[in-house]
Amino acid sequence: MNSWYAVYIRPQKEKRVKSCLEEKQLECYLPLRKSLRQWSDRKKWIEIPVITGYIFVNINSSQRLDVLKTDFVMGFVRYLGADAIIPENQINTMKCMLGQSEYDIEVDYTNYRKGQPVIVTAGPLTGLRGNLVLVKNKHKVIVSLEQINVNIIAELPAIQLEVAHAVAG
Repeated sequence: MNSWYAVYIRPQKEKRVKSCLEEKQLECYLPLRKSLRQWSDRKKWIEIPVITGYIFVNINSSQRLDVLKTDFVMGFVRYLGADAIIPENQINTMKCMLGQSEYDIEVDYTNYRKGQPVIVTAGPLTGLRGNLVLVKNKHKVIVSLEQINVNIIAELPAIQLEVAHAVAG
């Protein structure tokens, strides 16, 4: 059975590693965002990794060595003494958040205290669960990937949020 894992890679080699993994027919996910870059003679929109130095792979245990033998891969991220398994719903949430260009997305490495859980009730991110924080009087939803100490943050109008009640399970 396949699981999602976080893999350390050399910074600025993310796209190359993604290509190599795809050539090996391994499912991978490299979260990208558009950024306007200024050169001396022009400006250009480019896609840059949201989380530098990481890529996510959806593999089974027999494919682990294929990932490790890929150029520029440094190893699997470890969490509590084992390879960090990233829940599929967190990967899907990242894909959903990053696929919505109308939202201002940022990445933060701060360890936030557990805030009030919220659920998005309207708009393209309906159903997204996360924690609410206020930053400069703006409502932001945080989806925390605690296995790699990264928070994905999206700014949303308060009207699209409601308090999420604990789900048994």
